[in-house]
Amino acid sequence: MWRHRFTTDAWSWEIPAGRCEEGETAEVTALRETEEETGYRPGRIEPLVTLNPLNGISSHVTHIFAGSQAVRTGEPDPAEAAKVEWVPLSEIPALIRKGLIPCGITLAAQATCLTLRTTWSGPPSRPLPAG
Repeated sequence: MWRHRFTTDAWSWEIPAGRCEEGETAEVTALRETEEETGYRPGRIEPLVTLNPLNGISSHVTHIFAGSQAVRTGEPDPAEAAKVEWVPLSEIPALIRKGLIPCGITLAAQATCLTLRTTWSGPPSRPLPAG
């Protein structure tokens, strides 16, 4: 999603993200947030990486999923994104070098996806930590 962040007064590319609602699993949250923010619902998601973005000061856990087989279900939320586009993975390194992906969680997701895409064999064999 191409969006403006008021805190940094900058436009950039980000992946959809959001908090789990009470009683909601990380998988359900990923599907809901993606659909709400982009107007697309992935037909399939797989765990990509779980990380602690600020482990020196916070116990917050972020679960990142890779989605596929998306179906358009409506319009993106204009409060979330100025535009929604499919960006080929091959273009991600250039966007990172140009500073167009400054969000740490988006950077972690893209870097992990680019690193694993040649060896991706599905979700990890061990269960992901809850959080």
